[in-house]
Amino acid sequence: CCLEANNLLGFLQSLFNFCSSSTHRWQVVTAGLDPNDNKRIETLKELSGTRWSAHAQATRAFCLNYGNIQEPLESLADDSKQNPNTRSDARSLHSKMDKLEIAFLCNFWNTILQRIQLTSKALQTVELDLVTAVNLVGSLKEFVASLRAQFDSRYE
Repeated sequence: CCLEANNLLGFLQSLFNFCSSSTHRWQVVTAGLDPNDNKRIETLKELSGTRWSAHAQATRAFCLNYGNIQEPLESLADDSKQNPNTRSDARSLHSKMDKLEIAFLCNFWNTILQRIQLTSKALQTVELDLVTAVNLVGSLKEFVASLRAQFDSRYE
């Protein structure tokens, strides 16, 4: 894959590890998360080495709640009641979220991963025939090619 995608996925795993290693941190960070279109809260997700759908879920949850995650990290970093390691880790994660690179990669990879996830689910249906499967894969290939072709104009 590419270094930037690995950086984003590594960041998402670090964020999950930081939040999930303490019930207090988990509550602070997840308290203000917004519901999705189905009125469900999408919390931070752990990445999986074997389930690529977990990458799509983790990226979606993060993108949906970008600001709602960043603010509590700043609060934890500024909270003198927290131990120095917690404050330092929260500050580091918050600072990374301040960078345009993380916001851009989140948006970019979320677009790609959500489409891959939809195609993957469709390919796993029992009643799928070969022609439909070929069309689904072809459509996904065209989607990625169109993103590549539009990259400069879309992300300048």
